Amino acid sequence: MVLLINKKNMRLKKIPHKLKITNFLALLTALVLVAQISCNKKVQDMVAPVKAEPPISFGDMLSCHRTNVWDSSSVHNKLIGKWKWEHIQCFWKPEDANNEDFKDLQVEFLSNNTLEVQQNGKPIQTSAWIVADLKDGFFKIDISPLEPLLLGRILFCDSLVLFYDSYVDG
Repeated sequence: MVLLINKKNMRLKKIPHKLKITNFLALLTALVLVAQISCNKKVQDMVAPVKAEPPISFGDMLSCHRTNVWDSSSVHNKLIGKWKWEHIQCFWKPEDANNEDFKDLQVEFLSNNTLEVQQNGKPIQTSAWIVADLKDGFFKIDISPLEPLLLGRILFCDSLVLFYDSYVDG
C-alpha cells in the first residue's frame, strides 16, 4: 500500500508530542489490523506459479535437429520406441499447458506403423501412423485416428522429440 500526501494543501498545527505518538500508534495498530483482515490468503497462494519451461529452447532444439540429415526412413526409425511426455506449451490457452491431463502420458511408436498412447501405463488410444514429408526439410506424421498431441513438424535432439504445431500466420 502507498499513501500519498499532497504537501501543498497540508496545514501544520502544533500538536503536543504525547498526542502525536498516541495517534501514530493508533494508526499503526489500525493498519496492522486491516492488513491482517484483508490478507486471507497464505503467502504461498499469493505468489505467482512458476511457469514451466521446456527442457530445451526451440532455437536450441532446431539447431540440434539440423546437425543431422533427415529423410522419411530416418525419422521413422528414430520415432520407434517409447516416449515419455515431458512438456507442452499452448499458444491459445497457456493455462492448459503442463496440467494434470498430460501427467504420466507416454507414446509408444511400433515398427509396424501403429502407435499407442498410454496414461498411467494403460492404453487410451491406438492409431496407425506414417511419416509424411512436408517438402520444406521437415517431416510430420499422418495419424488415424487423429491424436492432436502429435501434430506438427517433428524435430529431434538426442533423446528428445518435439511435435511443433505452432500457429503460422499467412
